[in-house]
Amino acid sequence: MKRQITLVLSLFVIFLQLGCSSKSDESSNNSTDSSAKVEQLFSQGESYYQADDCQNSNDVFQSLVDTYPESQYAAKAYYYLGMCLYKSEKYHQAVIQFEKAVNHPHGAELVEAYYYGGHCWFQLENYQAAIDMFKPLIDDSSESTYWEQAVFYSGLSYYHLKQYQNAIEFLSTVESQQLLPLSLLYIAKSHYELAKQAERAEDQNERAEQFVKARIALTQLLTLTSIAEEWILASGGLLLGETYYQEKDYQNAFDAFMNVVETWPTTPSAPEAYYNAGKSSFYLSTTPYTETMAIFHDIVAIYPEHEVSVGAGFYIGKIHYYNSDYLQSVETLKLLITTTITDKYKHLILYYLVKD
Repeated sequence: MKRQITLVLSLFVIFLQLGCSSKSDESSNNSTDSSAKVEQLFSQGESYYQADDCQNSNDVFQSLVDTYPESQYAAKAYYYLGMCLYKSEKYHQAVIQFEKAVNHPHGAELVEAYYYGGHCWFQLENYQAAIDMFKPLIDDSSESTYWEQAVFYSGLSYYHLKQYQNAIEFLSTVESQQLLPLSLLYIAKSHYELAKQAERAEDQNERAEQFVKARIALTQLLTLTSIAEEWILASGGLLLGETYYQEKDYQNAFDAFMNVVETWPTTPSAPEAYYNAGKSSFYLSTTPYTETMAIFHDIVAIYPEHEVSVGAGFYIGKIHYYNSDYLQSVETLKLLITTTITDKYKHLILYYLVKD
């Protein structure tokens, strides 16, 4: 009897083992099939993406993340979904996909998603979010492909957040020829803003020191004529003049402003540089201000639709006043007051009209 029971139990165990083995094989086969399907889907979507067919690639990648959300391929699929939106400048929608990519269990190594996600936030002017997105790239010193660009855009983000010391710290590490000119410009702009802060705090030594540091960066920038775009060089030249003007060094200011006008006359900085050259000339001159008057008349003729023409007109009226030609001063200023002018000049024009 005992032998019969033992035999029955043995047969039962064998049947159980066979059943489990069958289920295990079935599960393994299903897993293999799923892996093959998701790999095939990813390969198909990637081919569409590389062929610039975002419509079909989006369909495939969306199907992949919907059907196999935990797959190792899902993270990269989110990245490609984000890139198609990024290329269409749909930055807010794109950054959602990039964040899904980096937050996926298999997405920690997707450095591209961190970079483009950060760049989306930068374009959307959410500068703190951009800094936060770039941070993993910057902290990973072994990652070199996007490291410098992440540092660069973090520096610009700090500047826009008015965290000027952080901006200087980050931008000072940039070395690539492509990014160096703009980095130097924003380093100088940061020092300039720190000088203005020191001025408000009545710290004249700090103010002077920050202006010197700004000029050091700008001097370096203005030597990069072979790699820097003209608008960057002109912006740097304009800012250089401003640092001198703020310190009442009108001769160096005049020279810097005129260098912009003569070297980069078609850039957006040229009208303001010429106007500032005229203002510097005014403080360098005495009556009858012949050369200064010629500059302001030239500005009105060259830039009739630009705001600087109003400022130039104001100085023309002001010079007539200083030359005791009160009638001409009144006529000039009355003509200005009838035009569309900014509050920046309106109260000054009214002031001189009352004096006249």
